[in-house]
Amino acid sequence: MVGDYVAGPAGLTETAHPGARNADQAAFLLSAGGYQTTADDMGKLFVALNKHAVIDPTVWQSMLTDERYRVDHYSLGSVIETENDILTVGHSGGGARANIRYAPDERVGVMVCTDDRSNNSLAIHLARMLIYEAISGEVAPLPSQARSK
Repeated sequence: MVGDYVAGPAGLTETAHPGARNADQAAFLLSAGGYQTTADDMGKLFVALNKHAVIDPTVWQSMLTDERYRVDHYSLGSVIETENDILTVGHSGGGARANIRYAPDERVGVMVCTDDRSNNSLAIHLARMLIYEAISGEVAPLPSQARSK
């Protein structure tokens, strides 16, 4: 399914589930998914979203923001946030080893990767800062834990 509807249409060649031995094999998925990707493939995914090659962003946005599928700020496995009047959807995967944010209205996406799970707060804050800066052109304030004392 992921190959047919996302990876294939987006041209993702380095995105896979480690439980699959080959591209045609279905993998047993846990709630977190477990897919692994590269920065290059993530860039391809953002471009494919903007070109509507994967899904029309307005359709995706309407599905994700439908109250029937929302629990708190989560919907269909995605985190939905509005910060500084910017709607973003994304996910902090792998115990927050990566934080992916995509702003469908602005057609801008960022991915912040970290080397271990203890950095998850920093990855989350950096992704929020980068998406804000990419859209507004303004420097975002540092998160409180990154400020010097």
